Amino acid sequence: NLYIRAGLQTTYTQKRLNWDGLTFPDMIDPQLGFIYQTQQPIVNGNSRYIDFSAGIVLYNDKSFFGFSAHHLNRPNESLSFGESYLPIKYTVHGSTSFSISNVSGVETTMSPSIMYRQQGEFKQLNAGFNINTNQFLYGLWYRGWLGQDYRDALIPTLGLKMDNLSIVYSYDFNIASLISYGANTHEISLIVDSTISD
Repeated sequence: NLYIRAGLQTTYTQKRLNWDGLTFPDMIDPQLGFIYQTQQPIVNGNSRYIDFSAGIVLYNDKSFFGFSAHHLNRPNESLSFGESYLPIKYTVHGSTSFSISNVSGVETTMSPSIMYRQQGEFKQLNAGFNINTNQFLYGLWYRGWLGQDYRDALIPTLGLKMDNLSIVYSYDFNIASLISYGANTHEISLIVDSTISD
């Protein structure tokens, strides 16, 4: 009962830089303000590229594990002189579900999940778990990286389950070092279980 699926993605991107609204230091007169024409070289400011991505997932009725890679051809997205190649973004993710109690016919399950992403020097880890009963789910999640390098948020969740529909509330509690510049976030999710049996 193990299944495998793969996906391919092709994206066409077009970007344009509008120079008309930009100002540069050499345009400024200390007394009169912006009165000069800039000597900054003006380039076309257009970027067009095709981008390729691919992914694969293995799953059964209790667990899944997946891997994906975006920007496989590392397109040049520079809008000016020179080159700026988009780094490949790698994503690994997985989850499983298992029973932790069954009292009076009410089963309680735990669903731990993890997702790791890396693009260039940037790394992000999302990890946590949900506790699921017949009517409720609650859990705790962490987003960021290990140690002091990059800490983003702790995310408690609370949800109500109704047949194949769940309403989940989550609260992003900011634990980043720049916490004074950030805001905590409320989020409400509607989740529809559209599982179709074979």
